[in-house]
Amino acid sequence: MPTDTRHLFYTVEPFGTSNIGYTEEGFMILTNVPICRIGSQIYHESETRVPPADGEEFVDIYRDPAEVFRTETINSANGKPFTNNHPPGGDVNVDNWDQLTKGFVLHPRRGEGELSDYMVGDIIVLDKLTQRDIDSGKRQISAGYSADEVVLEPGKGSVRNIIYNHVALVDEARCGVGCTIQDKKYKEPEMKESKWKKFLDGLRGVIADAESEEEKEKEKKEDGESEKEKEKKEDAEPEKEKEKKEDSATKTRLDALEEKFDTLSNKLDSITDAIAKKRDEKSEEEKEKEKEKKEDAKGDDEEDDEEEDKKKKDSAYLEPTYQEVVALAEIISPGIRVFSFDAAANSTTTAKNICDLRKKALRFGMLDARTYGFVEAVRNGRELTEATLVKLDCKSTRTLFEAVGNMKKADNDQSFLKSKSNGRTATTPGKVQTIDDINKRNAEFYATRKY
Repeated sequence: MPTDTRHLFYTVEPFGTSNIGYTEEGFMILTNVPICRIGSQIYHESETRVPPADGEEFVDIYRDPAEVFRTETINSANGKPFTNNHPPGGDVNVDNWDQLTKGFVLHPRRGEGELSDYMVGDIIVLDKLTQRDIDSGKRQISAGYSADEVVLEPGKGSVRNIIYNHVALVDEARCGVGCTIQDKKYKEPEMKESKWKKFLDGLRGVIADAESEEEKEKEKKEDGESEKEKEKKEDAEPEKEKEKKEDSATKTRLDALEEKFDTLSNKLDSITDAIAKKRDEKSEEEKEKEKEKKEDAKGDDEEDDEEEDKKKKDSAYLEPTYQEVVALAEIISPGIRVFSFDAAANSTTTAKNICDLRKKALRFGMLDARTYGFVEAVRNGRELTEATLVKLDCKSTRTLFEAVGNMKKADNDQSFLKSKSNGRTATTPGKVQTIDDINKRNAEFYATRKY
């Protein structure tokens, strides 16, 4: 497999010197993407089974070229899911792939030349929101994998038998800036080095200037004070006297203000004591009434607590909400797969599943341009990226979901009425057809067919 695989893809426009292209369907093609590298990487002790050295928290894990470029390891990355951030549970599998997968990894291979220390691959990005994140500058790549860890010594280890599960788009990769989607043919970044060089050159200049000034000051002290400096000193004497008088006047004013503050503070304490005394003078009758009210309220609270405990034990009370969410999710994203409702399930789990279903409907719904327009309208023109959607809390998700769903429902109703008014055939909502009606309609249809 050659390192440069751009000629293997059909894109709307030729790649040229770029590593990013698009298919006729709008899918993004990323070629020559560095996915992982050989060498050492730093892990916190909580992330590895390799023990740290005494008094340390971090561990150095080494990736041997023989392991990184092992045939089985490279082949394990081929066709694996491409995700936007690592999955919360760690892995992508048959139960969650449809919610997490934003594309796929193709043609994994060892790089050549400047990329000879990296395993590179091509990625096809199907998800529009993930494409927007990449266009907005989210470019670093991190691989999710399983491996056997080997302890070399305290604080040092290595990995063997690496098998990839997925490749993720992240804000900051452990692999560093080397594992980054490149706009153009890969080249080691020189910007950082030149910036550091400029910084160091500037720093050296500042230090040299400071040393020069220090030498001059030293010479002045050795020569003694000049006549001009003596004159300044003499002129400064009256100025000091003036400053002393001003300080004295300021102190007098501050003392007066402090006295007024103490007076006000004492008055405030008197008022507070009077209010407290008034409060304590409540009649016994009022206290008795309050006691009765508290007892009545306690009985009501016990009934409410009992009802709340019942709710917490199962999900039966969430079924109406589930039905409403499913109906609206179908409008936002027709054909969406939904989870099966279980009234006996823990209510917290069910509530989370309902929140995830709302996000899923918005995620797939936004692949439709009109639905995406509704989302932007609700968010006052701000686009909704995958990263923003993932971080959205359930309350905000519900508000956005219901607003978009109702807007699309109204739009669908308008489209239906418009088609009816233009003379096109439309199914009458709510009309129930019998088996005989369906059989009759099918018979009429097939009677006119020619094969």
